[in-house]
Order: sequence, then C-alpha cells, then structure tokens
Amino acid sequence: EDDPLTTRGNRPRSRRNKSGTKGGRAVGRKMVRRGMEMLVGGEPINADPPQRSLELNYYRKHPKLWPRSVTTNSPDFGPLMHMHSAGKVPRESIGLFCENFVDIAQKWKICPDDLKTVVSEHEVRRRNEEAAAEHAAAVEAREERTLPSVSDEDIDNLMASLSESNSADISGLEVDVDTGTIKDGSGRVVKFNPRELNAPKGFGASPSTPKQSTPKQSKKRITRDSRGGGSGISDKSLSPVHTLGSGRSEDSDNNTSDDGIKDDKMMFTLGGELKFSLGVTRTELESGHGGHGHGSAFRRVLREGIGASINAKEMGFDVNISKLVMVDVEGGATDVMVQFQLDPRDAMDIGEAERAAKEVNGALASAMNDGKMAMSLAHVAREEKGWTAKIRDRIVEEFLFETEDDDEDKGFDEGDGQEEEDGVEDDESDFEYDEEEEYDGPFGMEGDIIYAKDDIWLGGGNGGVFFDYSETNAKNAPYQGKLGPYLVDAAVDRARQNQPKVIAIGDVHGCIDELQALLRKCDYHPGDLVVFLGDLVCKGPDSLSVVQMAREIGAIGVRGNHDFEVVRWHQAIKSGADPPVIGSEHYYVASALSTADLKWMYSLPWFISSSHLNALFVHAGFVSGIRLAKQNPRLMMNMRSILPDGTVTSKFFNNWPWARLWDGPQTVFFGHDADRGLQQYEHAIGLDTGCVYGGKLTACILPERRLVSVNAKREYFQYRRKHFD
Repeated sequence: EDDPLTTRGNRPRSRRNKSGTKGGRAVGRKMVRRGMEMLVGGEPINADPPQRSLELNYYRKHPKLWPRSVTTNSPDFGPLMHMHSAGKVPRESIGLFCENFVDIAQKWKICPDDLKTVVSEHEVRRRNEEAAAEHAAAVEAREERTLPSVSDEDIDNLMASLSESNSADISGLEVDVDTGTIKDGSGRVVKFNPRELNAPKGFGASPSTPKQSTPKQSKKRITRDSRGGGSGISDKSLSPVHTLGSGRSEDSDNNTSDDGIKDDKMMFTLGGELKFSLGVTRTELESGHGGHGHGSAFRRVLREGIGASINAKEMGFDVNISKLVMVDVEGGATDVMVQFQLDPRDAMDIGEAERAAKEVNGALASAMNDGKMAMSLAHVAREEKGWTAKIRDRIVEEFLFETEDDDEDKGFDEGDGQEEEDGVEDDESDFEYDEEEEYDGPFGMEGDIIYAKDDIWLGGGNGGVFFDYSETNAKNAPYQGKLGPYLVDAAVDRARQNQPKVIAIGDVHGCIDELQALLRKCDYHPGDLVVFLGDLVCKGPDSLSVVQMAREIGAIGVRGNHDFEVVRWHQAIKSGADPPVIGSEHYYVASALSTADLKWMYSLPWFISSSHLNALFVHAGFVSGIRLAKQNPRLMMNMRSILPDGTVTSKFFNNWPWARLWDGPQTVFFGHDADRGLQQYEHAIGLDTGCVYGGKLTACILPERRLVSVNAKREYFQYRRKHFD
C-alpha cells in the first residue's frame, strides 16, 4: 500500500500572499484534510516529524557512566540523549543537568526521597556558610573601625554627664548602656551600673520635676479594612483579585492586651471578576431539563471551571459565585460578567493572606494567558448534565473559541497592508524572511533554524526543547552548579544498585495527576528515560501541563493520532489558516501550548526501535509482514484490528486484534486501544488501560518488563465507541 504522506522536499511553501488578504486579515485560508495530507489555501503544509523513527540505545555501563546508559540517534532532545554527543558532556554539565532534574521534579512533585535529602543537606550547608560569612564580615568591620584615644578625665566627665542628664557627647566612644560598658579607641573598657543613671537623687525625685514614665514598646499590628485592596491582573477580561474582607471586627483589635499581641488567625475572602461573550442566548444559558434551570447549571460550570483552572482546592480555597450578570446582544450572543469569591477553608494571618492573594493572582493570570481558563470551563461544561445535549455541545464550542484573539492573524499579513499604502509592488520578496527576524513560522519549513553539526547544545536548548546545561549557562541553573557535584555522586551511588531504566507509558490524555503518581511509583531518577506511547493530549483535564511536564523532564515518545492533529493545527495556524468553523480541542491545544512544547511534540517520530531492548514503541500498531520502513504512518497511529481478509481498520473488532498476528521477533509496546485494556501477547504489549475513561494509567519498566499502574481519580471523558464482532 502506498504511503499517503508526501515528502517535505516537494512541498511548496508560502508565508505571505497579498492576493489572499483583505483589510489586514487573511481570507479564504481554510485548512483542508486529504487523508494524511493537509492543505492551507490550496497549498500543501508539512506536518511530518523531522525523523520517521528513532533508534533507542540501552547499555549496562559502569556506574560512573550512568548518563550514557540510555541514548538515541537524535540530537533534538539534548546532548546526553544523543549517542554521538553524550561522551562530550563534561562532569560539570552533568551536575547542571542533575540540578535541573531536581528542580523540575520538585516542581511536578515527582522528586525521589533520596534526592530531596541531598537538597535539604545542601540548604543546611548554604545557610551555615551564609551565617559564617555574615559573622566574619561583622567581625572584620568591627576590627577595621578606629576610635580615638580618650583620657581618664574625659571618661570621668562623661560618666558624670550621663549620671546628671542621661545624655552626653559620646563621639569617639563605644557606649553600651545595656551592659554598662564604655570603650575607647585604645581598647580600654570602663564598667558602670546602668541603673544608677536613672536613680533618683537624695531621698526622691525633685517635686518640681514631673515623673517621666518610659513608654512600653509594642509590636505594630497591621489591619485591613473591609474595602480590601491589593494588586491584580491586567487582563481585559479579568479584574484584579482583591481582599474583600476579613472575619474579624476592628473591636477585637482594641481588646488586644498591652502585654503582647495575639497571633489570631482571620478568615479572608479573595475575589475577582471575569468578563466574556458566548455565541448562545441568555435563555439557553439559563435553561435546564424541563425548562426550570434558572441558570444553576451555568453557575456550577463557572464555579467548578474557575476553581479547576487555578487549582483552587489545592491552594485551600472554595470558589463561590457572588454575582452573575448576563446581557443579550445582537446576533443571539450573550455578554457575561461574573464576580467570584475564593473562600479559604482554614483561617490565616495577614502574611498568609497576602501570599495567598499573590499566588491566586499568578494562577489567574496564567490561566487567562495560556487558555487554561477557557479549557477548564469547556471540560466542566462537557460534563454538565443540567443542559440538553445540543445546548451543552454549543456552549462547549463557545468556551473553546473564547481563547482566540481578535487579531490572531495580524502576524500573518500585517506587513502587507503597510506595503500597499507605501505603493510597494508585490514581488517575490514577500516570501522571504529577514535574516535578522526570529523565525515564527511552521516547523521544518524554509526559514526554520538549522544548527551547526558541531553545536551539541543546539543554540542553547533547541528553542526550549531541553534545558541548556552547558557550563556557560551555569548562572541560570537552579543552584548555579553548587549542588550538582553532590547530585552526581548520589546518582553514581544509585547506579551501583540500580541501572537506569526505560519507562514506557500508555495514553495519558491530559491526566496530569495520574502521570505524577505513576512516575512516583516508578521511582523516577536521573538517567531514567520516559517513553510516551502517544496521545498525551485531549479529552482529559490538563493537556497543556502534561506536554510541558513531558518536555521538562526530558522524556521522548511517539506521535499519537491526537498529538498529530495538534501538530498539524500548529503548522496550519503558522501558515495563516482560519480557525475551524466547528470547535476543535486540537485547535485549542495547538493555540495554547508554548512554542517549546509544540517543537518538542513536533520532534516525536512515528515509532521508536531498540535492538538492545528487542523492542518497538508505536502508538497504535504495525501490520505484520511489512518492513518497518514501509509501514503506513496513518495506520501506525490509528489501527486497532486486522480482519480475516487482511483489512486493517481503526474500528474495534472484538476477535481480531492486530497484536495477535504480530510474530516478532521484537516486542511491540503500544497504546491507543483502550477497549481491550491491558494486552499481553507473545510479542506485543498494549498499555492503554483507559485512564481518561476512569480506568488506569499503566507503565512497563524495561529491561525487566515490569508492569506498574495507578488508578484514575475519576472518569474524565465518557466512553462511547462502537464495538463490532
């Protein structure tokens, strides 16, 4: 069967075309699919990976050489992952690599306990060193200070003056009233009783001199009135988060004892405002089964969606909707203004409240900027049972489209309008990139960055695909190279007991919590390699975090059908394609992921082979009897069954799994087929156990081929595939 994919070399490329623009926006640039091929404005756009396959090497090396145990034939994922570059990485850079590993592992809550101990010991050493340095600096400063020599008569006069009026000219002397000492520049020390300075003269104080009392010192108490304050987020659709009030009255402050300040906790309420428009009517938003919704379904979606987007529960807050205003606008749309409160589950003091407000502000800003807010609202709306299915689907689509910018296409042709005004004729220069411009087009097309062969760091991290752990970047490492040697020693000690391992993981589908739990259970350490079997994104709660985490921990993987659609949409968007008419989660993910995350996904091949592990890694499967070089990428991402007449199909036929026909000799590790769950054949192991459907997330640890799994927290996506006999 002919491969429907066309090669990159014979595909024309276009960046700008003024004949297809109007009013500063691209028109008629629709993306059209023809099997695996994609057209934008009638022109083919390439979405193939830079390499059709990767070769994975696994060696049992000396413990000190643990960084070279697992490598590939691709430089895209960093020099320690590249078989020809790993030996060129110095020990100092390996230390920086370990520092980044620990920093990222702590961020994603997957750091092993032994490395946490190393970090804790380092922090103790650092604090001790800083304290010692501060003490030495203070001693040195004191020794360098010079004081004039003072005669005995001067000191006697000073004592008399202090005794008479509690004040005197003490220039040139060090006077410590608390300890009762006077020191001059020659080092002489004179002792006196500080209580004598305030003692009454004769039998009592002079009647003409009123008795003066020393004011008591008290700590300042910071209060916040019910009007709130604080700074927030500068976003056109989100008001600043502010403190709405506290659960204590000002009277309670007045009752505070003079002897000390009570360290009482308070109940603070944080709040914010969200504004957006949806292409459905107010009546539809307020609807419910039987016509008695009164907007309760929409309130639930807002409450749970806002909370999920900022991880409110993890931060200790409950979200409540305090005000909801919906206004019908022309064209059957609705303008929505929602004010929400974040109520803490536990009382907190002023400092904790201010830190919480700052954390919430950051979370809301991130949720708005990276589209996570719209995604969370869409996911919650998809599961809402209070609407009819038709209305629910429309609302989900509208939430997904809420992430689009009004001027999203301006980067595609903004220069053309200016050229027309200046009277510059259209010529071939419209298809050229300025060499000094930073490339921002489709990956792998003309104008994309090509690194020198001897640049093992690929320009400092291959556009963010991996952390630049070169020695020249030590200042940007999490611990500036100070912790690295200790972490390297810890990694060597571990390698003496346990060789680095390969962890193959089935379909994640955005289930970030389960992925973190699985890696903790697999005892993930530096030197281990995670291989994802495709479909990291879509359907689940947090596709963006899954891809970001996969990239940051240095994982690799193969392309799944959902990953491919995301990459394809990215290539289309960068080629000037119009947004889809019907809501697409793939379009949203492609729009919301960072460039580094998208480039990492783009670098994933169709399949990975490993002669050392006698293994193949693919998303869906292979057709037995066809050489790997001739396998069809569309089938490798979609197939599930092979019928008796040889028909290869993506449908689930209960008695005809493709894996049963695979005769090796290499064992295939694959995903995609959640219908059958965990599959174990002589030469094939299926690891898609339906986590996103409420099942499990499963990994296979190589080379021992040990299975590890964790249960899904809940069902994120309703299962509805048809079965055939």
